[in-house]
Amino acid sequence: MLLKLEPESEIPIYMQLRQQVINGIAQGALKPGDMLPSVRQMAVDLGINLHTVNKAYTLLQNEGFVKIYDRKGVMIVEQPGYDDKFTSELEQQLKHIYLEAKGRGMNREHFLKLTSSVIQSAEKGEF
Repeated sequence: MLLKLEPESEIPIYMQLRQQVINGIAQGALKPGDMLPSVRQMAVDLGINLHTVNKAYTLLQNEGFVKIYDRKGVMIVEQPGYDDKFTSELEQQLKHIYLEAKGRGMNREHFLKLTSSVIQSAEKGEF
C-alpha cells in the first residue's frame, strides 16, 4: 500500500497516517494478518519522526485496527465493527460537519449531494 503524506496540510502527519491505514483497511488493500512496518522502519520509509509514527500506530491500536508487536511490526486485525458508542460519536461528528457547512451557507440539498458524492468516490477507492 502506497502512503501519501502531505506535510503542508493542516491535518497533522500522524492523523494522515492513521487515516490512510484505515482507508487501506476499508478498501481491502490491507487485510487481517497483513503486517505494516515497525515504527522505526515506517519512520525511515516516510522520512518522518518515529514518535509521529508511534502516535499514529498507538491510535490505531487503541481503536482496534492493529496490534503492535515489539520489534516485529504492526499487524492488521479483524475489523472492530461498530457499536453504540461508535455510532453515537459518528453522529456527533456528522452533526458538527453539517452545522459547520450550514453556518457557511450550504443548504441541505447541496450537503446531501456532496455527501453522496463523497460516499461514491470512497466506494470506488478514489481517495
